[in-house]
Amino acid sequence: MAGSQSSSFGVILVVVFGALNCCSSALTITFNKYVLSSNRFPFVFALMISHCVVNSIMAALLFIAKPSWFTSLSGTNKMEINCRLLAKGALPIAVLFAAQLVLGNLALQVCSVSFLQMMKEMSPAVVFLFAVMMGSEQLDGRKVFLMIIVTVATGVTVRGEIAFSMSGFLMQALCIILTSLSVILQGKLLTSGSGQKLDPLSYILITLPLSGLTLTAAVAGIRYHGDVASVLPPLESLVSWWPVILVSAMIAFGHNIILCFFFRYSSALTVGLNAILKDTFIVACSCVALHESITQIQLIGFVIQLGALAAFSLMKLYPAEFEDGILRGIVRSLGRPQEEKKLLWATDSSTGGEGRATGGFQYKSFQPAQARADMP
Repeated sequence: MAGSQSSSFGVILVVVFGALNCCSSALTITFNKYVLSSNRFPFVFALMISHCVVNSIMAALLFIAKPSWFTSLSGTNKMEINCRLLAKGALPIAVLFAAQLVLGNLALQVCSVSFLQMMKEMSPAVVFLFAVMMGSEQLDGRKVFLMIIVTVATGVTVRGEIAFSMSGFLMQALCIILTSLSVILQGKLLTSGSGQKLDPLSYILITLPLSGLTLTAAVAGIRYHGDVASVLPPLESLVSWWPVILVSAMIAFGHNIILCFFFRYSSALTVGLNAILKDTFIVACSCVALHESITQIQLIGFVIQLGALAAFSLMKLYPAEFEDGILRGIVRSLGRPQEEKKLLWATDSSTGGEGRATGGFQYKSFQPAQARADMP
């Protein structure tokens, strides 16, 4: 009886955090879109630096209040955070993350949310390419086939965009490349000598301050060359909009916390399927809340993207089920018993940290919300 109640409570937690993840992700993106419009606060660097500062402070306060939530930084199995890990691991990731913040939000200023979200569906294909190039993933014909479908479908969504912006397209494409590269490097650089990886909350606490410093250094460099007006707001604008900026940063932090706990209580399969639901929800919200339009050809391409990515996620989790075909593999994977689920964020040392238990390379590795303008 107790086991049944515990199982039911676990299902409720997954459903609640999954729904909150969809809502908070859509809210983060649409609110950033609102704030960064040309007639409000169109200063991407200033907004992202404020996000990094606020999220770093909140994460530090949370660490003081609940150190047990930061499993990599507390307890008997805590990681050794030394200068080598920070300089050769956290700093490169933070620099890439800072670039993602700027590029993703600059693209958000000139492109629709729905268009950018459809472009982001290309990320797993780019990660797969990098993983094969770096030896983290073996070349598999079925995976290649699915990634080709995703690529073609992404091309269809781009071709169908009504208000196409070449600058926004190029910035988003570069953001996807940098995001994919950081996903690869996370597993290689942010790992202790014993093979333990950073948990999501520890990841936020360590990388976001470094990303904020990187952005500040970039602004200082731009100011040195005399073009500061394009990146720094005038004082009166900052005074007028600081409450909205603070709300934007707190929304992003709230989404980060929700995402962390969703990872904690969910299986890899649940996270993968929720990502598809979240992407659909974001596109729907952009059409309703922001009055964006998508063409019929974009809708067809988006549905194909989601279907191919769902199949790819199942193939990554249960490769043995796909030995004799993709369709049969999907049916068998969805029919697996719940007790075989693979947890994303295990707190014991036997899993080697967040993401290790999923048995392979992480294509939906944790990234703080700001990377997705939100990000994933």
